[in-house]
Amino acid sequence: TKPKELTYTQQLQKLPKQHVFAPPGKIGVAIDVYNGQPVVHKVRKNSPLENMLRPNDVIVAIDDEDASCLSAADVTSLMVKRMDRVRKITFVRRE
Repeated sequence: TKPKELTYTQQLQKLPKQHVFAPPGKIGVAIDVYNGQPVVHKVRKNSPLENMLRPNDVIVAIDDEDASCLSAADVTSLMVKRMDRVRKITFVRRE
């Protein structure tokens, strides 16, 4: 019997979690949803997170709050709500 294929979510859970810290203010990151999970769609030029986050990185948490099932709009509003302070963004990168 061939091994059962892992679901998309199981594959993501096996990847190492990485963190970036976004400074207060706008961060110039557009979020989209892929397979029901929030992903980085685009990082604007001159964003403080340019060269740290990449398109298709899956956002799993913001300030250690689970964000893996949130819509793109909810992730964005969570970031905006906390705009006056540093935010910890946890993500996984599928290579």
